[in-house]
Order: sequence, then C-alpha cells, then structure tokens
Amino acid sequence: MQRALGLARRAADEGEVPVGALLVAGADVIGEGWNRPIATHDPTAHAEIIALRDAAQRRRNYRLEGTTLYVTLGGFAGVVLADVIQLTLSSTAGIA
Repeated sequence: MQRALGLARRAADEGEVPVGALLVAGADVIGEGWNRPIATHDPTAHAEIIALRDAAQRRRNYRLEGTTLYVTLGGFAGVVLADVIQLTLSSTAGIA
C-alpha cells in the first residue's frame, strides 16, 4: 500500500486528485497507475483503470485472474470486468 500512496502523491504533485493504484499477482506488481484525467483530458484516466490497463498490456490478456488491486481511494467498475479477486483500499486523507 505504501507504493500506492506514493503514486497518489505523484497524482497530487501533478495537480490531480491524489489517488494511486497497484495490481499485484503474488509478490509481483503487474500494473500501476495514478489519477490523470486532468492531464490527459480523459474522464476514464483514473488510477485503478490505468493500473488495470497497464497489467492487461503486460500480461497480454484482459483477464487478470488471481490478482489483488491496491487502491488508495476510488471506483471499482473495472475490477469486476477484469476478474480481479481481491480489492484493498486505503484513504488518502493527509497525503497532499
């Protein structure tokens, strides 16, 4: 979760809402992201979606079975679609 909080800080440093996310398979980080909708002009560029996209590209598969998503705060629509098995949350209060 500390790495996800670091990604949230990066989002805050870039003027975004401070949210970070990591997708983990076993002990390996297979995807990461931080909020970027303002910078990218993309309403879907939320940390958890970026992390899911990153992992899918690395795995070359949209099914992300057996993974855990660590997200500091946010929505979770993509989690169900990608078959993520576990979701871990943390509040980002006090990050910025």
